[in-house]
Amino acid sequence: MQCSVLVLQAIEAAVSALRSHTLNLNPIVDGPSIKVPIPKMNKELRESMVKQAKAHAEKAKVGVRKARQKAISDLRREGASEDTTRKLEKHIQEMTDENTESIEEILKAKSKDLLKI
Repeated sequence: MQCSVLVLQAIEAAVSALRSHTLNLNPIVDGPSIKVPIPKMNKELRESMVKQAKAHAEKAKVGVRKARQKAISDLRREGASEDTTRKLEKHIQEMTDENTESIEEILKAKSKDLLKI
């Protein structure tokens, strides 16, 4: 892969960003452009990418749970009746479960896709 940098002062920042990427890229500066050799997909790299996908999925699930906690605490702060609060909490939990399940399905599909040879 080759990238052209329009602002020469930004080359170092671009190289630094590419080096800090989790794919362990090693960019080579060639004048106003940056060449980035992309490693071939081998089993080790695929497994590493699956681990990254799992970590991102876990972060997403944590975000969903935090949103659920905030929604429930906001609901309780509103001071609605107990029946209404219970109904809405149940609905919030159902939405949380749906989103968590969706994240799991996406992760499963992506992991299968990454490990496919």
